[in-house]
Amino acid sequence: MRHSGDKMDEPNKKGSQRITAKLDALPPEITQLYFVLSSFKSHTIGHFKAPGFKLIDETQPDKPLCAYQLENAAESQAVIMCCVSRVGQGMWEVIQIGKLSHGNANDYDPIEKSITECSLFG
Repeated sequence: MRHSGDKMDEPNKKGSQRITAKLDALPPEITQLYFVLSSFKSHTIGHFKAPGFKLIDETQPDKPLCAYQLENAAESQAVIMCCVSRVGQGMWEVIQIGKLSHGNANDYDPIEKSITECSLFG
């Protein structure tokens, strides 16, 4: 797993981040990866202009596996966007979630609690 950190386009006042995951390199005991969009320095996601999320397979970047443009998350600190879940040897599926949550990179506990409330945990 690799996280790019902030990639800022100052003239256009836009930023992006990239997380790269090599699913075939993950140990078999890793069965789920959750992707969360959160505000790090801001109290809510609502302070960002047109926040969004896109999950792609690098071999087909023009065909998103999951994508969101957030419109109703203004008062939330985080959104659990999706889960990539292992469904067999070498097989993964993307499950869209879109669950609003409290928490951010400085306080993961509320995000972890929200994840355990997802139906994926039965």
